[in-house]
Amino acid sequence: MKRYFAVLLSLLLLCSSLCGCMNDEKNTVTSTSSVINESEKASPIPSKEPESQKDTAVSKNTPEPDSTPSESDETEITASPTPSQEPESEETNDNEEINQSAASENPEENEESESTASFESYTVKVKYVGNYIFAEPTFDSAQVSPMPIGTFTITEEATDYEGNLWGKLKSGAGYICLTDIEKEVSPVAIGVADKTFLESGKYISYGVETPDSFPIVIQSTENLRKVTFVTLEIFEGEAGAGDVLMHWEEMAKNTFYIMWADFPGDMSAYGVSLTDEDGNFVRYEIYQSGRNGTVQAVNPDL
Repeated sequence: MKRYFAVLLSLLLLCSSLCGCMNDEKNTVTSTSSVINESEKASPIPSKEPESQKDTAVSKNTPEPDSTPSESDETEITASPTPSQEPESEETNDNEEINQSAASENPEENEESESTASFESYTVKVKYVGNYIFAEPTFDSAQVSPMPIGTFTITEEATDYEGNLWGKLKSGAGYICLTDIEKEVSPVAIGVADKTFLESGKYISYGVETPDSFPIVIQSTENLRKVTFVTLEIFEGEAGAGDVLMHWEEMAKNTFYIMWADFPGDMSAYGVSLTDEDGNFVRYEIYQSGRNGTVQAVNPDL
């Protein structure tokens, strides 16, 4: 009986020992499998693709070196200039803005320069005394000098607020009123002699020259009779003949006479009376303009 239990106990121990070995082996296998699984996760093995799919992937990812850009690529290249092109574009725009700004700052000056460039110069003939050169194209500006008789070149034209047409002299001396120059003057033209005319000596002079006197020129444009040069006296606001300074029974056509006279006061004036070729009595009042200092001759009967 004791022997039987001893054998049974031995069998039990053996079974227990076998079970322990199997568990150890199982644990070993499980541990090995875990290591393999972790290795697979860390370095997955790529799955094998079909040959056609593999070729397609290679074609998509690796373009041919000599391939031509598409339309979108060309458009993008054109729209993105190189750095060397950008400054030129900016400089051109800046120049355009500067030119536009300069043109808008002085529109009048620009219009004047364009008008001057397109203007064709021409000549005018001054036939009578009594005209003046002015600094600007208006009677309100300063008088430069009496206008000589002769032919002159006009390089610009301008119209004043009174509707008078002016011409700029090529010499740069100033402007002359073309409206007055083109008028026919008869029977006499009256004005102030310029320096050139005085130096020519082509006139008959009367009176005495003083520092304040004016060389008043009487130019006959037709044959005249009974020409009288007088002072004018103001009586109750009206001018009347005063002292006779000079008298000519006859004055031939295209003859020049100079009377030296001064204007000491605002009311100082002179008068000229004559009989023209048709037998008409004509008279003029001569005074110094308070507007611009020129000497004017006015027919009070017109």
